[in-house]
Amino acid sequence: MHVAAGRAPPRPVYGCSLPMNITTPEEMAVRRSELAEWVAGAPYTQFINGEGETIELLSPRRGNRSYAKRQRKRYDRMLHRLGMERFSIMRFRNNNAETQDFFFTFTYDHNDYTIDEANARVSNDLKKMRTYIHRIFDSKFGTITAYESTKSGYPAPHFIIRFDKSFSVFSHLNKKTFKRSWRLTDKRIKDEIQKKWKSIGGGWCDIKGIVDDESDNIGSKIGYSFKYLTKTVIGDDFVSNNITALNTHANNKAFNRGSVYVSSAFIYRTPNPALSRLDIIRTKLQQANNKYYVIKRKMQSCPNEFRELLPKLRRIIRVIAVLQSNLPPPVWKYCDTLITSSANYSNPTSL
Repeated sequence: MHVAAGRAPPRPVYGCSLPMNITTPEEMAVRRSELAEWVAGAPYTQFINGEGETIELLSPRRGNRSYAKRQRKRYDRMLHRLGMERFSIMRFRNNNAETQDFFFTFTYDHNDYTIDEANARVSNDLKKMRTYIHRIFDSKFGTITAYESTKSGYPAPHFIIRFDKSFSVFSHLNKKTFKRSWRLTDKRIKDEIQKKWKSIGGGWCDIKGIVDDESDNIGSKIGYSFKYLTKTVIGDDFVSNNITALNTHANNKAFNRGSVYVSSAFIYRTPNPALSRLDIIRTKLQQANNKYYVIKRKMQSCPNEFRELLPKLRRIIRVIAVLQSNLPPPVWKYCDTLITSSANYSNPTSL
């Protein structure tokens, strides 16, 4: 196997019984089966109110109906922020337009990395690409990052980027698929981005402009970034007929990362309508909780950095306490955790 420049060794896959370096479709099938077993074991959380009434809610786990419901709410909030922008058709002439919004797709050469080698490095590679994109486009921006996996198990992440300035794009007809897409007019920018992605160790980088015409808009691209978060659920059941969605959940769980990240810089660039104060507190609390768990995991995996991380952990605990004190008291409070049967879930062991 050819080793690309900057190749990083695979990191440990916490909570997974598979080898640390998955290389074959058969091993990916085992990882999908383990995901299904884990989802099937999701407990119910029991809540109680002041009158002594109780309710039981299925705990969210990647792919189940509670998780899908939460992700749909995130998607709906993003569409709500876009407001009438979703329905404003951009006027363009002679198949040329100006846009601030772009859709990036990054891939890896299967000859350069195994499945897990590519998955282990993708987050760091995307961080480097953000720096290069800022320099090459010479503009600040906000991003939505979607960590998607392909049917083969390799990562194929996406950026939805909103720049602070517009760039020229033209309508291009693909002669094989006969589908039109909007492409950068400035070929130099496209070539520079491709060159940087390859220098990092990536394969191909595809860049499409997002133009609000009759067939495409920013809302549909955001919908695409969220779609595999809910594709494993039909009705109330966890199903196994979408390998791409299952691979996405299985790999993101194995590598302890979320599937879709919406940056605060992107939120800032979609200010219609403004969030309420309570929405802001809840958003900040979720971010603080996420940071708390990141620090905790790092303290467990890197004992040598324990002393350095401890002050950060204490600070984030204080921040969480302040934010929680500003939230209204909940109507329902946690009562108990109930272990559920896996009889209602299908297990894709044959995939």
